[in-house]
Order: sequence, then structure tokens, then C-alpha cells
Amino acid sequence: MTGQLMKELAARGHQVDVVSVFPQKEPIPNYRDINIRENDTLILVNQISYDFAFELASMSLEFFSQLAGDGVCQLLEHPAMQDILKNKKGAYDVIVVE
Repeated sequence: MTGQLMKELAARGHQVDVVSVFPQKEPIPNYRDINIRENDTLILVNQISYDFAFELASMSLEFFSQLAGDGVCQLLEHPAMQDILKNKKGAYDVIVVE
């Protein structure tokens, strides 16, 4: 959903770093893909069927929170994310989470 926003920010001269399992096919000026595709646990992003979404709605909040929380922890352990978190040279004005 935020893809167009990120591309427009890059087109207007902002440096944009995007963490995604769906990197751009063609490079975009000012737009850096941080590809986390090799983490199989994250491949479900944007690939949830209606039936699975309906099933998720019936899960307890505690179970769903644990499921989502585990995914976030795995994402933060990814080497590309660790590089961002430990890099003291860069700074971000805005972080957008989808």
C-alpha cells in the first residue's frame, strides 16, 4: 500500500530505504531496496487468502499477538535489519510501517 508513496518521495529527491520481500524489478533513483526475501517465514506478506484472513479473525488475540510478534522478532534478526539497527552513520527523518 505504501509503494506509491515511497516511489513518489524518491522521485521528489528524498532518499528512501524500503525493507521488503518484493524488491523493485528496475532500480529507481533515490530508492534502495533492502531485500529480506530469503527469510521464508516472511513470504506470507501480501499473500493471505480471504479464507485464511477469516480464520485469523477467529483466533484469540493472545495467539495472534504471539504469531505476529514472533514474525517481527524474526524480521529484526535478519542481517539486513541488523545492519540498519547497528549502523550509526545513517539517520532517518521518518519511518513508515505498513
